[in-house]
Amino acid sequence: MISFKRRVVWLGAGLVSLACSSGGGNGVGLVGTWTFTSGSVTPMMCSVLGLSITTSFPLAGQELPIVKGADSSHVEVSAGSCPVTFTVTGTSASAAPGQACNVSFGGISAPVTISSWTLTLTGDTLTSSLSGSAPTGGPSCTITGAGTLTPSAPDASAGG
Repeated sequence: MISFKRRVVWLGAGLVSLACSSGGGNGVGLVGTWTFTSGSVTPMMCSVLGLSITTSFPLAGQELPIVKGADSSHVEVSAGSCPVTFTVTGTSASAAPGQACNVSFGGISAPVTISSWTLTLTGDTLTSSLSGSAPTGGPSCTITGAGTLTPSAPDASAGG
């Protein structure tokens, strides 16, 4: 089972990532693996089994794979059990509200529902801002995140 921290980091990565090196705006340049250079995901007013969850989870160094979507105007963040579809317009991408991702809170799997997730590309750097709710963590449990990503270096061991 993937830990709470890793699932939250993946969700944050997904919510915070989608950088484009080519800037084509049609989603093709977003496809690849990206790395967070800074950022965090923070649960607010959340608890599981009576224990408050107040720790922010850093995103720096985490990688996030971006894959092609159903057509050229969509991409998908697919990390673990968190597929989230984004609509690409110019140099920004947005996730439709209501998409859900299962994360583990203290060993208990819980759905997080995206309220907003916006990615904005400047050069080869992507900034991201997200918000969502996790009703399993309590009626007021929310998750926010922000971060910066850059394209991951190619794997030299892959050859080619």
